[in-house]
Amino acid sequence: MQDSSILWLRVAAILYFPGLIVALLSFIRHHPGRFRAALVSFLMGTTIHLVAIVEESLEVGSFPANNFFEAISLLGLVLAIVFLICHWLYRFESLAVLIMPLVFLMALTGSAAGSNPSWQLGTMRNIWLTTHVVFIMLGYAGLLVTAAVSVFYLWRERQLKQKQLPSAGDAVPPLMTLDLIVARSLAWGFLALTVNLVAGDHLGVERKRHQMDL
Repeated sequence: MQDSSILWLRVAAILYFPGLIVALLSFIRHHPGRFRAALVSFLMGTTIHLVAIVEESLEVGSFPANNFFEAISLLGLVLAIVFLICHWLYRFESLAVLIMPLVFLMALTGSAAGSNPSWQLGTMRNIWLTTHVVFIMLGYAGLLVTAAVSVFYLWRERQLKQKQLPSAGDAVPPLMTLDLIVARSLAWGFLALTVNLVAGDHLGVERKRHQMDL
């Protein structure tokens, strides 16, 4: 990764960190104003993260997923955007407790690219390979959100079995909403992975044709 992109990515990680800390504190003791501050910090981090990836793409002239660090950074950005969309649709504040730490760790790992540039996975050469990478990131993000929401689903279900009524300021949605989020994120995740397999098969055919031409 380019030095300027790594710098932007480190700034994004710095902005993600207070967001996840405040989100954890807000989950322990729900406070709407506190979570809004965490969300603003996280949104700023996501914006800077996007700037880092766009700048890297313009600098290298290819899709920014040429090594492990770029790929994990890209997955972090996709997961952050998916979380923001999920929060916008369902006002699911508690999901931040599981998603924000993951995004922070992915951005931090991606910012370490300069310390070990040898883990190359190959240059992104064509649109099919780019499609392959994009959809695999979307698929992983969908499955990660599914796993995170499932934890809250099991917790809420346990509450209901023990006949514990949710408090007025509870930041976890009702069981029906959680079930809907799980179903939709799982469906989108598997759809993205299916498109990824199609793109991967086409990519394999193109590679064989190229080898035969040589």
